Amino acid sequence: MCEMSHDRMSHRSETPAFHVSPGCERLRKGTVYRQFPSKEDLFLAAVDQGMQQLKTVIDLAAGQAGTAIERVELGVKAYLEYFDQHPDVTELDDSRAVELS
Repeated sequence: MCEMSHDRMSHRSETPAFHVSPGCERLRKGTVYRQFPSKEDLFLAAVDQGMQQLKTVIDLAAGQAGTAIERVELGVKAYLEYFDQHPDVTELDDSRAVELS
């Protein structure tokens, strides 16, 4: 499966630059835009995918706890570890904030 990552800004403009995972280098813009009508739709899909993955990670971690306090602790730990391991998701969120300001 092809996945996309994100650079904060492309070198040619102030818009976010997306890159595909190894093995998907032959993927062309036209192929991507057949699935997404606009850059914003593509961007929102990438953010949504990251947030869905984050929710799954937190739910799995918190589900291993016994008490409410343990669930919160494990959920927060999973949240922090997720963003440490997936900085591209943080950058997606940051680029949107820059765009909206």
